[in-house]
Amino acid sequence: MKMCAASQLEATGRLVSLAFRANIEVKSIIEQLRNIRCPSPSWEKGQRIFSCADAIARVVERRLINAQTTALSVAESMAIPMKHSHDDQLQSVDLDEQVNIVGMCPDCGGALRHEEGCVKCHGCGYSKC
Repeated sequence: MKMCAASQLEATGRLVSLAFRANIEVKSIIEQLRNIRCPSPSWEKGQRIFSCADAIARVVERRLINAQTTALSVAESMAIPMKHSHDDQLQSVDLDEQVNIVGMCPDCGGALRHEEGCVKCHGCGYSKC
């Protein structure tokens, strides 16, 4: 029985991945997976998780909200094209540091950056190579 559940979860993951690559609206994916129920629900931080599909929908939804927040803060910071140096001369802002943000750190929630073939967090030192 466990292997069947694992294969169904893998199938769900593959289909969600395919939907992302096919440019299906993320909100549509979330709506389809949200609140699907199984006989073994669980709890996370006081919220009932109805199934693996429901858990995937919740994670995707959280990532969507975090990505929108990160994109907004990056866009706001890029809107300031110049900064003052110590001697009051204008210098251009290094945009390369902001452009390589690839997501949120799973440990501290900071910005993940793609560097040297790895994904790194400068906030806590997390690294995924």
